[in-house]
Parts: sequence; structure tokens; C-alpha cells
Amino acid sequence: MFYKRKTKLGKLCRFTLIELLIVIAIIAILAALLFPALSKAKGLSRQIVCINNLKQWGIIVSEYSNDFDGYMPQPAPKSSATTSYGGYWDCYYCPLRELYLTNIPTQVWGSGNRINGCPEKLNPPFATWVGFTYRHWSYMICETTFGNTVGMTIKNNQIKNPGSLVYITENIDGRSDALFTTANYPTRLGFRHNGKTNLLWCDMHADTAPLTKISQNIFINQ
Repeated sequence: MFYKRKTKLGKLCRFTLIELLIVIAIIAILAALLFPALSKAKGLSRQIVCINNLKQWGIIVSEYSNDFDGYMPQPAPKSSATTSYGGYWDCYYCPLRELYLTNIPTQVWGSGNRINGCPEKLNPPFATWVGFTYRHWSYMICETTFGNTVGMTIKNNQIKNPGSLVYITENIDGRSDALFTTANYPTRLGFRHNGKTNLLWCDMHADTAPLTKISQNIFINQ
């Protein structure tokens, strides 16, 4: 079978089905080579967004500390009807949001599409709260150091080695709790960035590390 095509001189010439198949095969090979690179680039961009989220939290926490005589943020009650801490990320960030992020609508915040959400985290809806998703709970703190009691907090000058102590990190998909301990961190931390997790340290710098580079020492104030 032959197909007609025009040359630069305007004359018609023919190419075979085999030539057409070769061109299609070359395009398919190039696409197969390109798609993984694009996917990797998208994953890297989502990781960068997540790290920037943590850096933004660092800025807000620093503002809070400056405004409140050097104290770190403290957990809020899980509801107006109780004084207990629910262990959820929203209990921890509530004081920060009410002070410094009041311009973000509740439903937008609840979708996890602001600094409270890692774009790589799976995003099913949360059944109890309409408009909220599990991405809304992307981050958490270590209760071993920062506590899980309403009103419990420490001053930033009580942190002995800020550059060696993790403040906020990522939780795994499907969880809404905001806490982990030095004992259970391997099963609570989310390693969704190509096997790595993002960390915000107490000196407010952020970086990325795999589980093999993480030990309980980085969660203890020592």
C-alpha cells in the first residue's frame, strides 16, 4: 500500500505502510522515554510545594513566638465543649490560623489546597466534615517533645539544638492524627516523595530525608 505526499517542489511522491509504521514506532518510543521524565518532574514539583508549605509554617511559628514572649504554639481543644486535645492537626494549627491566616475561607482550607496540605497526599473526602479531605491533615508534630496537652508549650530558648530537632513532618495517607512519638514514628511518618518525607526543623529550615536517615534522636530535645 502506498500513500501520497507532496515534496517541496510540489510534486507528489509515495511512502509505504512500513515507513508510516516506523514513524509511529519512533513517536511511541520517544513518548515512552518522555512520560517518566514528566512524571518525575511533576513529583519533584509537588515535593517542592510541600517543602515550601513547611517553610511557611516555620515563618508563622516564628511570628507566633515573637508575639508571645518566645513561646512555641500550644494545642487547642478539639471542641468548644471540652478542654482535651484531640490529637488532630487542626487542634494544633487552630491558634496559628486564627491569628495569621484569617483570609483563607474554611472550605478552601478544608480541601487541603493551602499550606496545610501536601499535594502528593491522597485526597479522599472526610465523611464527618463536608468539604474537608484527608489532605487537610498532611502534617504532624512529635508529642514526645511538644506534648499533647492543651496549654502545654515550651519556649524556643528551651530547645537545645534547634537545627537537630524536628518540629513538623508529614503523616501517612489515610490518617488525620497530628501526633507521633519517638517509638512509633516509622509507622506514622509519610514517605510519599519517592520514598522520602519532608521535615521542618526547630531552626525553621526544611529538608527531605528517607527513613534510613531518620532516627528517634531527631525528635528528642537533647
